[in-house]
Amino acid sequence: MADGRKITFIHTSLRNYQGEARLIVIWFREDGEEKYHGYLTNDEESPEESTVTIYGKRWGIENFLKEVIFLDVDKLPGTELENKIAAMLAIKLVGYCTVSCLRRDIGGDYAKMEIEGIFEKFMNIEAFVRSKGEKIHVTYYRYPAELVPLFKDLNEKLKSKGINPKVPWLNNKILEFHFK
Repeated sequence: MADGRKITFIHTSLRNYQGEARLIVIWFREDGEEKYHGYLTNDEESPEESTVTIYGKRWGIENFLKEVIFLDVDKLPGTELENKIAAMLAIKLVGYCTVSCLRRDIGGDYAKMEIEGIFEKFMNIEAFVRSKGEKIHVTYYRYPAELVPLFKDLNEKLKSKGINPKVPWLNNKILEFHFK
């Protein structure tokens, strides 16, 4: 494959299935270890590389659905309230994306942690919040050390990327994080 992984396939028989299936196996090295991923399909026509791409996207969708269930997307309000449903879904998707970005930015073991673990570790911690002037101060007293570098000088980081740090739904106030 173009990214250095090696790919092969074999035909195999399955119990309770008429015909043969194709087992596509990918070999690669990650963190100095040999690893294998297998994809079982009845699609004989598609090239192995495209089958792996399609199945990889399906796996991503399944993981996304598993994680958004944690955000109670499956408990939407009555169908007659379409605007409320749309707003609730949008808020939950923003929450999901925020947690995914947090997971990616922290890296290490957290990159593979499920959303429930990230929520317990970082989001389910108490903070003292107060509004004063143009700012909303968020003060954490007990917090994981990994949280500090993500929020330290956040407004300056946003400005350096051309992003306005004012939050429109908080009356254009700026969030400021403190760790004590």
